[in-house]
Amino acid sequence: MLEERGMQENNTFPRKYRLLCSADFDAVFAKPLKARSKRLTLLSKKNSLAHPRFASLVGKSKLKKAVDRNKLRRKLKESFRIKTGQLPNNDFLFLLNRGKHSDMEGIELEINQLWEKFLKN
Repeated sequence: MLEERGMQENNTFPRKYRLLCSADFDAVFAKPLKARSKRLTLLSKKNSLAHPRFASLVGKSKLKKAVDRNKLRRKLKESFRIKTGQLPNNDFLFLLNRGKHSDMEGIELEINQLWEKFLKN
């Protein structure tokens, strides 16, 4: 399934699957579809490409330790890599909600619930 979309099974995350420039981000922020949980928000917008793209915004003000920010980013990327075959050709952006988040236990469950909410729509 991953090969259909061009994703390799060796855990890489090719450039073509990433939101890179500010115009891409602006497009997602303009009237997106939203799914929200306690700590995360998933924004999505249809793109004109033949594959989905992904980005995450995890600010220092919300998670102080770089280790925690990077761990969350890795979890988000991995969830996207696993779901790529099921996803429509949209741009997806994960945001960490307002507030301080010191306890990230159970975040994988929230990530999966957001994907499922979106896939039901």
